[in-house]
Formats: sequence, structure tokens, C-alpha cells
Amino acid sequence: MLDTTHEVFAAKRRGIKRRIDELKRRDSLKKYAEHWRGLGLKPLKRVIGAEDGSANHKKYKSIVFYAANALAWIYDDGLEEYKCSDIDILYPYRDVENRLAIYRSILELKASLQALDKADLFLIDGSIFTDLVTSRGVYKGLRQEDVKEVVELLPELEAAEGTTIASKELACELNGNSMDKIVFLEYLEYLSCLQKLLERGHDKLVGISKTSTRAEFNEGIPDMAIFEEITMDAGYSKPTSDLFPIWKKFPIYHEFFKNFVFTTCYARLEDRKGVLLVEFPREITEGEVEEALRAIRSTSVMGYPYLLRKAHREAVITNRDMQKLALSLGIVEKTGREVLG
Repeated sequence: MLDTTHEVFAAKRRGIKRRIDELKRRDSLKKYAEHWRGLGLKPLKRVIGAEDGSANHKKYKSIVFYAANALAWIYDDGLEEYKCSDIDILYPYRDVENRLAIYRSILELKASLQALDKADLFLIDGSIFTDLVTSRGVYKGLRQEDVKEVVELLPELEAAEGTTIASKELACELNGNSMDKIVFLEYLEYLSCLQKLLERGHDKLVGISKTSTRAEFNEGIPDMAIFEEITMDAGYSKPTSDLFPIWKKFPIYHEFFKNFVFTTCYARLEDRKGVLLVEFPREITEGEVEEALRAIRSTSVMGYPYLLRKAHREAVITNRDMQKLALSLGIVEKTGREVLG
């Protein structure tokens, strides 16, 4: 099959390359340069915080063994670190990738909540808006009475202290220990933590994304790619503020989430470095955007916030880490993939 793939590629290679060049180098893209505010971005001293997390797992025939980490940092003439971690067997054995993403997010949010009050600006890895609108589909199959039963545990989730995943401990209170209800309870904890962070920190949170598929210019390629192509200097695009359409119904906090206004722009923190999507979960002026970018620039290295890079590097859980942890537990059951060798 790969032989056929290579043959087709060889036949189409020149045309594909020509199409890529045409998309990126169209004269029509140059008009968007008027949206770019060139700026030296002289550093502005502020207390900066940032977070990131990681999750990894090993699948076996009868179990899923996982680990999840999260780190938050505060920089104020020195570094303060806040950690959360969880290692366990995933139960029930289903919807593995989505649930581990929720576990990682819960730990990231709880680490952030520990550090938030000490920061003037707190950087979130990725898009807050995307986190809000991502459809998890975790309770579509539940009966109304089951949804009600799970939601009744919300006060206990909201009151949970510490850095553990509380929904795992509360699952035993569910009638019948239903797998669907357990997954829904975990999702509620995620929403509860996100609501707490947005309520307490909406005036200092900043989402930072290295990639984006947003295409408001409607040119067939992402807006971020357009600014990468037509600009080289440090600066930012004209900020836009919108009440983003929340087209899903949240099972909790719906009125709270649907009324958020997001201000977004694209920014390059250093000349000739990558363009970032910068997102504020509030309506702010262009002057306030510029001030925030100058503060972020003050703790950035090679055009990217140093604390986000540091949190990512120190939180990451590698496959080798998982193998060592599994071996230390004496887990030697075959994963089921050995037959593919």
C-alpha cells in the first residue's frame, strides 16, 4: 500500500507544493497588514503565573494504568511552584482518552487556583473559549433522573478542597455505580473547577495558543498563518471583543458561561518569532491588551512565555515514565499489541 502512496505523491508533489505557495503568498493577503500594530513590546514588570499539565497511560487487556500531572508557577523575582498529581487505575474501563483529558484539566485548574491570587496575570496553555465549547458528549445517554442524581452531588464537588480528583471519591455515592454516571460526575468536577477559575480570575487570565484554525478573514487558511506570512516584527493584531456564541447547553452554570465576552488578538513577542493567539476572557481596551503583552514579554524567551514552557517540560509524563511505574507495580500483563510485531 505504501508503494501506491509514494507513487501518487510523486505524481502530485509538484502540484501540491505549488498550491501551498499560492495559498501563502497571494497578494490579496497583504491588505491584512493594516490590522497589525508594530510594537517594540518593551518589558513591563508584573507578577506572572502560568500552568500546564500532562497525562499518559498504558492500556492492558483488563486495566488502564494512568498518571496525570499539573504544575503552576508564579514568578515574582523568584519562582514559586504549585503541584497536583494523580496515579491510578482508570475505572470504568471506557472513554479513556476523553476522561484522561478531563483528569488532566481538573488538575491544571486546581493547580492554577492555588497560585491565582498571587499573580497580576495568569497564563493558561491553550484557548479558554475552546475549552468551554468543546463538546464532551458525556451525558447524552443518561436518563433525566440519572442526570438529576449526579447533579445533586455538585455541592460536594464545589466544597472539595485540596488537589485530588474529588469525583473519583464521590463515585461510590451513586446508585448502581453506573459507568455513564461516573463519567458525567467527572465532567461536572471539570466544569466546577473551570467556573471557579473564571469567576476568581477573569480579570487576570490570558489564554496562549501556539496554533489556531480560526479563519475570520475567510481566506481559506487560518488567520494566524496570514499574520505569520505578512509580518515579521514584534507586535499584535487589532483586538476584537465578542460575546462568543455558546451553542451548547451546559448541565450546570449555563447562565454564567454563556455571558462571557472574549477579547482576542494575534501577537508576536519578538521579531521573527512565532505568532501566538492571545485570548482574554473579558472585554478590554487595546491599551490594556498592549500592557498585558508587554508584561508577558518581560518573562518570555525566544518569543514564548518562559513559565508556560517550563511548566510543560516539568509536567510531561513520558512513555518511559509509564513503563517504569508499571514495572514497579509488577504489571506484566500483555497489552494486546504484541501480536502486531
